[in-house]
Amino acid sequence: YLGVRQVNYNKNKNFEVKAIGGNNGMLTLQINSLKPDTYRIRIYDIQGRERKNELVPCGAGICIKELRLETGAYVYEVSNKSGEKLSQKIIINRQ
Repeated sequence: YLGVRQVNYNKNKNFEVKAIGGNNGMLTLQINSLKPDTYRIRIYDIQGRERKNELVPCGAGICIKELRLETGAYVYEVSNKSGEKLSQKIIINRQ
């Protein structure tokens, strides 16, 4: 997995996101939440086209979401109801 983090001042955010994997066309996002919330996950391809847009309810703690994507470069954005956002560039490979 290769990634470049967007600069976010996330010291006071109520959640963090980790991308796990990226092989075999599967992207696994791990959301670590301080409180129960509903998160919007948006996936954009390198041309800026939205490929996925899903709402994921999560309790406090760890929430896992798996997404199937074609091989390529993407940017995922995860936001909560308060408007806090985190994003990262990812590469998906099929082996």
